[in-house]
Amino acid sequence: TYTHTHTHTHTHGSILKSTNEMIVSDVEQQMRERSLKRLQSLTTSSAPSSRVLICTTPGEVVEGISTSEGILKGHGTQVSEGELRATVSGVVERVNKLVSVKALKAKYTPETGDVVVGRINMISSKRWKVDINSRQEAVLQLSSVNLPSGQQRRRNEADELNMSQLFDTADVITAEVQSIFQDGAANLHARSTKYGRLFRGVLVEVCPSLVKRLPQHFHALEVTPDVFIEVLIGCNGFIWVGSPGAATSKQDEKSKSYEEELVVVDKKERENIVRVANCIRVLDELFFYVTPQSIMNIYKQSEGMDPKDILTSDAFLARVIDQTR
Repeated sequence: TYTHTHTHTHTHGSILKSTNEMIVSDVEQQMRERSLKRLQSLTTSSAPSSRVLICTTPGEVVEGISTSEGILKGHGTQVSEGELRATVSGVVERVNKLVSVKALKAKYTPETGDVVVGRINMISSKRWKVDINSRQEAVLQLSSVNLPSGQQRRRNEADELNMSQLFDTADVITAEVQSIFQDGAANLHARSTKYGRLFRGVLVEVCPSLVKRLPQHFHALEVTPDVFIEVLIGCNGFIWVGSPGAATSKQDEKSKSYEEELVVVDKKERENIVRVANCIRVLDELFFYVTPQSIMNIYKQSEGMDPKDILTSDAFLARVIDQTR
């Protein structure tokens, strides 16, 4: 009896896995055909820039691009045997006549104006070193943050001694890239009330290539009527999911003390936070863009399931993939 049950379970799992692979293959083929048509239309039009989700592998010819049209090769490409070929596995990007391939699993490259979520690694002289999932640690200077009192004055030695009361080691913060140093490191600032230390939530890490640069990166998702979950989508692939705070509040909130931040989150809200976080992890596992719309689509499909089963259910992942067809 045990042998028969084990064989039946193994056969059922194999069939389900084979079905999932067929669905993934069909979806990938359809997405590739649509992306190729879009890239070809851009090649023949005057579109200034575009990022098309066509994945290439090293040595593969970049489809839809002809070197006879005066195309310029960018990073991740080279001309070989009269064809433009990719030198890395990544996504095709085109700016005017410049074609490049951005590596899928590359580290985050900061740009001025990017909203990032990071973790404090070290407190140094009048500055914090912040991990933003880049090749180098970012720098947040003491002069680039608001004082707890809200005063606009020159920072003194007392402020430097009390830096750990603002941001301590291992704190998760949100900030904006103010500039880029000559060595490529990012210079951050957190002068707005929507930037600062994050609390009552969880940090989720996804591939930076899945995050688009949008006009708004601070979102309050309405998971149920009048119940909101705060989602801060960092351009660096770090995403914060938690209770609504100053970043998404319609009213200006004053900076809270450490004791005020230590508020117990009730069980229902914790479940909502975990569910949203796992929906983001599903998007990362399936390599789909992380946007508020895609998060809510996964969330609605997961209703009725236990949050911890979202990542382990093959049937749910297959259903999510099938919905994209």
